Amino acid sequence: MARHPWCERCLQWARLATGRDRSFHGNVISSAFVNALGLLVGIATASLLARSLGSRGRGEFAAINGWATFIGGLAAFGLPTAAIYYAARSPRRARSVSLTAAVVSLPVLAIVVALGWCLVPWILRQHGEPIIRASRMYVALYAITNIALYVPFGGLQAVGAFGAWNLARMTQPVAWLGLLALMVASGHHDAAGLGIGQAITFVAVAPIAILLFHRASSGPYRLLRSHTAPMLRYGAESVLANVSLTANRRFDQMVMAALIDPRILGLYAAAVNLTALLSAATSPVANVLMPRTAALLSPQAKRETLGRVCRMTLLVSFALGLCLLLASPILILLLFGRPFLGILPTVAILVPATVLLSLTGALEGGLMGLNRPRSVLLAEASGCVVTAIGLFLTLRRWPLLGAAATSFASYLAILVMLMLACRACTGISFRELLVPTRDELHAARVALKGAARSARTGVASVPGDGAILDPGPGRPSGDADPPLDDVLGAR
Repeated sequence: MARHPWCERCLQWARLATGRDRSFHGNVISSAFVNALGLLVGIATASLLARSLGSRGRGEFAAINGWATFIGGLAAFGLPTAAIYYAARSPRRARSVSLTAAVVSLPVLAIVVALGWCLVPWILRQHGEPIIRASRMYVALYAITNIALYVPFGGLQAVGAFGAWNLARMTQPVAWLGLLALMVASGHHDAAGLGIGQAITFVAVAPIAILLFHRASSGPYRLLRSHTAPMLRYGAESVLANVSLTANRRFDQMVMAALIDPRILGLYAAAVNLTALLSAATSPVANVLMPRTAALLSPQAKRETLGRVCRMTLLVSFALGLCLLLASPILILLLFGRPFLGILPTVAILVPATVLLSLTGALEGGLMGLNRPRSVLLAEASGCVVTAIGLFLTLRRWPLLGAAATSFASYLAILVMLMLACRACTGISFRELLVPTRDELHAARVALKGAARSARTGVASVPGDGAILDPGPGRPSGDADPPLDDVLGAR
């Protein structure tokens, strides 16, 4: 008996959303679907935080986790990213690669926790003792998280188990929202208590990620001494790039936490949360592109993949950014309340900045998959210089608009550097990176018409063969892993 077309389309969408379609476009769509769910959770979390803490309390909460995530994020020394690259090149060694990454990063964890414990009181000296104590605890727990949670996350990406990866990465936001709602309902919702609670949720869900990785991967767990030095080199460049990346993404809030009134920081954090709606829609591309590019064997296929994905990322993020900009007054009222309406000019600057950020994410994912973490480091370092100069010139006089304008200038500088790096290592032109082809524009128009028709008829339109997103086949899953020398080979 033939199924109704509506049922067929629902089943197709369910297959895409649950990650059972393991093609490139299937992985992107399933990740985007989970991002949409995460977005709903994030909206509820941000709204609950803003309404329960107010602008000052929201600023104190941002001070707690801003510096703590930056310092704690150094603990893994970039080795989760290195594990993604080397495990994607050799999926049958994914367990051993991940174990090696975790063990090698343990000495760094102890140093980072001790360093953070000493630095946090000085950095947050204008805040009270409860805020400092909560931030210290956050540093320790988040440092452990970087190994116990993010190494298995990377392993799941590397073996292409995006269904399990998407499930794993939803556990912490859901756990945090549940704990936040419970604490607010019970009346224990000061910024310090909430900061410690959020840090605990990261560690609490780590066993789930480890179990999912174990089920999705194969092979023995053993230390790979031959991988240690290459992974440390890759990780060292990655962690420096991540430090620069974090500085560019969060340095404005980190400096404001140390120098500016918490009420102003709370307003700015709300504006950043709102523009995160856009970045959440496009971030799956970079997550899927890195292991995909690493697995491709042909230089021409790598170039075509990078160009197509970057063009469509820019097109989609521009369209979504325009919609977000038009809807921002209503969203601010609904999510944060009337006291936050003053952030509208800040949002108007941050939305175009986030469009640039979406494209830089795709370029960085491609370069990391091409084994070029140093290029990412140099690009992010250039952004740090722009960020430092911009905040020095503008933060005291125009704290909200100055921080937003600095973010825009920083992302633009990073984008230019990344495009130059891509051209140098693949020969791809700026036009290939930025300008969609006629076929891609036609496919986008068809997709929009299908969405409009679905809205009228109530029947969901499902992507066909993934012609826009799918960059072509990588190494077939049945092929043997490449020789070890090829995996560890020089750039």
